[in-house]
Amino acid sequence: MSHLSANEIEEMFQSLHGGKGPKIAPVKYQQLQVPETQRKSTRDIQFLSDVELTVDVELGSTQLSVREILELTEEMVLTLDCLAGDPVKIDLNGVPFGRGEIVVINEYFGVRITELANDESREEKHKE
Repeated sequence: MSHLSANEIEEMFQSLHGGKGPKIAPVKYQQLQVPETQRKSTRDIQFLSDVELTVDVELGSTQLSVREILELTEEMVLTLDCLAGDPVKIDLNGVPFGRGEIVVINEYFGVRITELANDESREEKHKE
C-alpha cells in the first residue's frame, strides 16, 4: 500500500474536478493550555480534614481448622506467621497506604510508618 503526499492528493482532486478541487493543507492545531484549576501544584483539601477513615494494620495470619476455632477460649494465644520486627501492612478503608513496624509506647502498641504505598499499588487494589 503506497501513501500519497498532500501534493499528490491535491493534484488528484484538481484533475478530477477540472482545477476546482479542494485545497489540501496540513492541519494547524491551537496550542493547548492547561486549565487554570489544574495549574495549582497543591489542591485545597482542608474540607476533608474531618472525614474519618478506618486504619487497618495486618500483623500476620494463621490457619486453624474448624475444630481449633471451636476450641478457642478467652486468654488463649494464637501464634501468627510473623516475627517481632517484621514489617506490617497498613490500609486506609481497605486501600493500601503503606508499611510500618510495631512499636510499644507506655504499654500501648503503635505503628511507625516506614514506607508509603505508591500509586500503582493503590490502583491494583481498586481493580480487585
